[in-house]
Amino acid sequence: MATKTRTEQNGSNEDIKNEDNALKEELKTELKAEIMEEAKAELREELKAEIMEEAKAELREELKAELKAEMESASKDDKPEENSVEQGETEEQRAHSMEKVSYILPIIPGEPEEVNVTINGRTLQILRGEQVEIPRMYAEVLNNQLEQARAFKKFQEDNKEQVTYAD
Repeated sequence: MATKTRTEQNGSNEDIKNEDNALKEELKTELKAEIMEEAKAELREELKAEIMEEAKAELREELKAELKAEMESASKDDKPEENSVEQGETEEQRAHSMEKVSYILPIIPGEPEEVNVTINGRTLQILRGEQVEIPRMYAEVLNNQLEQARAFKKFQEDNKEQVTYAD
């Protein structure tokens, strides 16, 4: 039987302690590395979020500036003097075309109850069969449209026998 001396036992205890300490240091190093990686990942996400917020804020400001410029441009277009010059109208002609007139759009079977009329980007919606006050220029457009529709219907009736339909 081999018995170990106290010195040998102390030496092996110390070896065990040294191994334990080495393992503890190794685990600490691994743990530090994991914590550092997690911290880096969190920082990346925070930075991404900050960058996104900054980009959104910049875009909002750019959009606000663009909208403001568009609105200013539109309000300049609405001014009668500038519009008249662009369209070659005199102030008198413009006033005449904007003068309100009484108008009744006839009810036509099979046609929509409401009619939209757009002139230079401005749309007016008119209900058939009701008397309304509208600018003269819209009434002129509606009258021209009705005259064209009547002329086309008359043309169809006059040339009914001459019209051939492709199958």
